[in-house]
Amino acid sequence: NVGRMPWKPMFDGSWAGWSQRAADGAFEPVAEAPAGWTIVGEDGLVGDNRSGSTAVAFGEPSWRNVEVSARVTPQAGGNAAIMFRIDEGGDGWYTFDLMLGWQVAAIYKLVRNDEGRMQLTKLSTVNYAFSRDREYDIQIAARDHSITTYIDGELVNQLTDDTWSHGRVALSIWHAKTRYRNLRYRVLDEK
Repeated sequence: NVGRMPWKPMFDGSWAGWSQRAADGAFEPVAEAPAGWTIVGEDGLVGDNRSGSTAVAFGEPSWRNVEVSARVTPQAGGNAAIMFRIDEGGDGWYTFDLMLGWQVAAIYKLVRNDEGRMQLTKLSTVNYAFSRDREYDIQIAARDHSITTYIDGELVNQLTDDTWSHGRVALSIWHAKTRYRNLRYRVLDEK
């Protein structure tokens, strides 16, 4: 086992360790299922929000070198997304987005601009044939300035960007319904 970093579960049927962004921007612990979220089985969550957006976050603001793994099933709407390296104020982050309408796997970053609106910058887009109600094995590796994604074990996106070097991860729903299960993580900079 020397040199091995085991995966740890992110979700085990309880909301322990999860948070949600409050109206003032601070992350607050989640005690029960937030609006739009349902627990399914022992290791699954379904997010459903067709009129706006909702996200639940996991982890620590100090996380730097993190890998996230999940089984993701888009069920309705146009996107299934995992956010990562969310900055401390929740005003910027990266997103790995399965964009069903465009048939693209994208990594982009969002930053709150001077007017208070979120500005999106696409960093990598790769054509990918997605289907609703099909489960995808997603992995994201965010190590130092490198961001790499895999779908079903195949390399999809690979880039470098140093806008944010640390932060939480989150499951995001925007005008969509998505099932997430077998959520796992490993933090490579833990002692």
